[in-house]
Amino acid sequence: MLNGGKTLSMGWHPESGFLDGRWEHYCELMMIYLLGIGSPTHPLSPDTWNAWTRPVIKYQGIEFISGNDPIFTHQYSQAWFDFKNKKDAYTDYFENSVKATKAHKLFCLSLNEKFPDYSEELWESALPTTKAATPPGAAPRHKATRRQHSSLRHGWLTAISF
Repeated sequence: MLNGGKTLSMGWHPESGFLDGRWEHYCELMMIYLLGIGSPTHPLSPDTWNAWTRPVIKYQGIEFISGNDPIFTHQYSQAWFDFKNKKDAYTDYFENSVKATKAHKLFCLSLNEKFPDYSEELWESALPTTKAATPPGAAPRHKATRRQHSSLRHGWLTAISF
């Protein structure tokens, strides 16, 4: 899947071969690289872990590694791998996700004037005691942008662990 590159290709089609897109910046790719490095039959070189970029984002004083992606990219790999108290030369990925979750929450709250449903109560509705099958605001009455809606839709439940 490296197809001559330092990072993994995002896919392969029998008809056309490898896709041009690469798993090359911080996102949910961590689990892909860990599975590849740990493969008993076709392992990736451990150097591939260092090949993808880790852009630093700063939002309202919170600094964390991220791409220009929704919150679930911080939480998806954490659903399958326990990153708590594990760090490499770059960061503690669990704590990085905590910071990202806080920043995404602040971002959503900053939109409250334009989208009144984006409130502290929305985030509180994610607590495990809620009886709601879906979060309030998952299908807002107003038209949010895809990225804003995605942050809320994916962030409300997955933020529980952070």
